[in-house]
Amino acid sequence: MLQRLRSVVRLEDEVTGLRQREGDELAQVGVIIGNLERDGAIQKTPHPVHGRVLQWTLTRRGSDLLDQCRRRVATVERRLMTGLSAKAEVTIRRWLSKIAADLHRDD
Repeated sequence: MLQRLRSVVRLEDEVTGLRQREGDELAQVGVIIGNLERDGAIQKTPHPVHGRVLQWTLTRRGSDLLDQCRRRVATVERRLMTGLSAKAEVTIRRWLSKIAADLHRDD
């Protein structure tokens, strides 16, 4: 019986930790959205089907910023991959994908 109680307490601690991390992530998303909106990169617009529902959409400025970011990422990726064989590049991309998937799973 004592063992079950300890298991329940550990489970409650884990759930509390998950909720706290989830709350922190939601707060971070809120800050990011607020910054993007403040900077004119996104705006709230009515949903095309559900008029009362608001959604964020990219503004022209936001679309331009996204294009700039994509170009910068492509430039950095090319620099990082310079001198690597195609096989090495594939291996590195697989490792990075696995790391990202593992990190996402831990969230």
